[in-house]
Amino acid sequence: MPVAKAGDYQVVVFILRREQNKTYVTAAPSGGKIAYASDGASVPRVVGVPVTGSGSVFTFATAGGNDVGGPGGPTVPDGVPDQVRIGDWVADNRGYVYLVNGASANGFTVDGSIPFATGRTTPTDDPITAATTVWYAPPPTPTDSSPCTRIILLSGVVAATGP
Repeated sequence: MPVAKAGDYQVVVFILRREQNKTYVTAAPSGGKIAYASDGASVPRVVGVPVTGSGSVFTFATAGGNDVGGPGGPTVPDGVPDQVRIGDWVADNRGYVYLVNGASANGFTVDGSIPFATGRTTPTDDPITAATTVWYAPPPTPTDSSPCTRIILLSGVVAATGP
């Protein structure tokens, strides 16, 4: 089996739980983006936010961007319940999947460490970019949990064939 290189594909699949009578976020947090934004408000979303990573900590590019919640709920200053909480699954722009084990208004920590958090340029034939975006499924309200039940990675190595 050939070794994966830049240009090989990887698909990150979020398995989301939809609950009736819930309204899911339709706007991205500050500086973020939302996948399939044209879906109706009754469909859970996956949101991407800019981050920097170091060790086991992701820090949001927008300070105070995480409305940390729990039972009873937090104050949601921008009206978007965009929190990443302990126990949530998240994925970065490179396809690494993490379990959140700590959260604050400015970021969150994950189990283990973030591989090549700031990128890698050697070997030059297989560079790895830095973690710049984290994707997650925000809850419909500050008192609810994330609709993400699992993240699955599908990948394929494109091998040259010929005579």
